Amino acid sequence: MKHTLETQDSHFETVLDILSQSFPLEERRDKDCFITVMEEDCFYPCYYQIGEKVVAILFYWRFKELCYIEHFAVGKKFRGSGIGESILQQFIDEMDIPIVLEVEKPIDMNHWRRISFYERNGFYLLKQGYLQPAYRLGDKKVMLSLMSYPLPLDNSLINEFVTKYHPIIYPILE
Repeated sequence: MKHTLETQDSHFETVLDILSQSFPLEERRDKDCFITVMEEDCFYPCYYQIGEKVVAILFYWRFKELCYIEHFAVGKKFRGSGIGESILQQFIDEMDIPIVLEVEKPIDMNHWRRISFYERNGFYLLKQGYLQPAYRLGDKKVMLSLMSYPLPLDNSLINEFVTKYHPIIYPILE
């Protein structure tokens, strides 16, 4: 079952644990910044439960022209069970606009596995590199790749994502 995370939610810390176990520090916000971003109207921090167990997180930004998945992760105990694919397909079915997400550059098997997961679910990998802005002052930008659904990204959508939405998503340095 899908839920929108609130700061007073009893599962708040569990959700943040899944986030910190799934993404390196340079690819995620710290807790205080995350709490601040939760107040943005276009930001949706969601988590999924089976029974009382939090099994996955999906944080996304919904804008007029596109949806940006900032973080999607299945808890370690539930990976490989098909839960991630089920959640992603449900999410895709709910969206009526293009979806964009970032993935690590494909340099090892884990990165290729993640990219293959998204490709199996209809996403396209942009071959050129992409710099994710830093989440905090003093951090460097991170070289990643972009993926999109339902069609490959074109330059106009990439430019719009970077120029129009980066200042909203990454307000620290923009």
